[in-house]
Amino acid sequence: MNETSGFIPLIPQYIKYAIPLFSVTIVIEFLFARRQNKQDHYRVNDTINNLTMGIFSQITDILAGLSLFLTYAWIYQNYKIVTLENTWYIWIICYIAHDFLYYLFHLISHKVNIIWGSHEPHHSSEEFNYSVALRQGAFQTFFSSPIFFSLAFLGFDPVMWLICGQLNLIFQFLPHTRLIGKMWWPIEFVFSTPSHHRVHHAKNPKYIDKNFGGTFIIWDRMFGTFKEEEDDEVPVYGIITPLKSWNPIWGQIKNWVFLFKRFWSMPGFLNKVKVLFFNPSWTPSGQEATPEVHFKSYEKHDQGAKGLHKNIYLTISFLFCSNTFLYFDLFVTSNLDKGLTISFLIISLLSVGILLNNPYWARKLELIRIITCALIGFIYSFFILKSTFASVFILSSGIIFLFLFYYLYEKDSPSRLSS
Repeated sequence: MNETSGFIPLIPQYIKYAIPLFSVTIVIEFLFARRQNKQDHYRVNDTINNLTMGIFSQITDILAGLSLFLTYAWIYQNYKIVTLENTWYIWIICYIAHDFLYYLFHLISHKVNIIWGSHEPHHSSEEFNYSVALRQGAFQTFFSSPIFFSLAFLGFDPVMWLICGQLNLIFQFLPHTRLIGKMWWPIEFVFSTPSHHRVHHAKNPKYIDKNFGGTFIIWDRMFGTFKEEEDDEVPVYGIITPLKSWNPIWGQIKNWVFLFKRFWSMPGFLNKVKVLFFNPSWTPSGQEATPEVHFKSYEKHDQGAKGLHKNIYLTISFLFCSNTFLYFDLFVTSNLDKGLTISFLIISLLSVGILLNNPYWARKLELIRIITCALIGFIYSFFILKSTFASVFILSSGIIFLFLFYYLYEKDSPSRLSS
């Protein structure tokens, strides 16, 4: 296993480099949508929820990524069938093979209920825009990686596998938009386009479980899972049983909670097994009807916090967390610092999600969070890190957020905390 350490310095992090591009693209799409009077393409609550779940997914990838990479490298070094040269055409073959395995996993993730739980978070938004592309299941990598490990047996270099996977993910960002119609027919025939991917995210009965391709739509055409977007059938986005919550943790685990409730209540051992490994819509009666939905009459979940000042506060809070995540991703190295930063991100982003839901106790929870995080951060920075700058910055941030909380979020509330 020692030889695998030689791969680690060679791994470029293209996903990190693409984050600014993703951010700029989201802003551009938002502005174009507003200019075209398509204000419904973006909502503050949905966008924050999308990006929050994306951060949760990235945290998991950061924590588990090295172990998964070393596992692939170990298989490659000890069990590869052939040794493939590092040539340009092997890179192309690796990318195509990776995309086919992605298609295979993607198909399985929609057809096997327990695996669907890892992928469902990506589909639970009722919007379709570039922020949805970043909405990912935090646990999906644990289900998908074993399928991609087959490339190690075939002799594809670990770094080659990782780079092809990152490039494939970056490409998959591109089709998540409603602003681009059907493209030139050769592109539509070969590649996964916005039109194809709108079908994939739709829950209209005729669109369910179609168009699984990552980069190439050819796999769907070959294996009978392709469906054209129809002009008279506007996609309705989301999952059959809507999430109806802005809580990002609930968004990550909702399917598994419902799954295991069904598992325990299902009579008969064989039926219990089928609940886990059959289609998410499977029932003992065999009836798996998908309810009809219509774009004009469908009502999206939009309950929770309302008001301009609330939205400003929630946006500022999320941006502070997202910048903290970027700092963590780029600069934090010690295990203690990682643990504290991850704890801060999970607690803070969860609090933002709860504020979006706006239960009566959310405001008191946010007040406790601001004070507690500021005090812990100040004590750690001043007494452990012995950094005056960091301690002053954290304490000042806490005071600023207390001020913003009272004069922005509370301004739109029907009552003050004192009530």
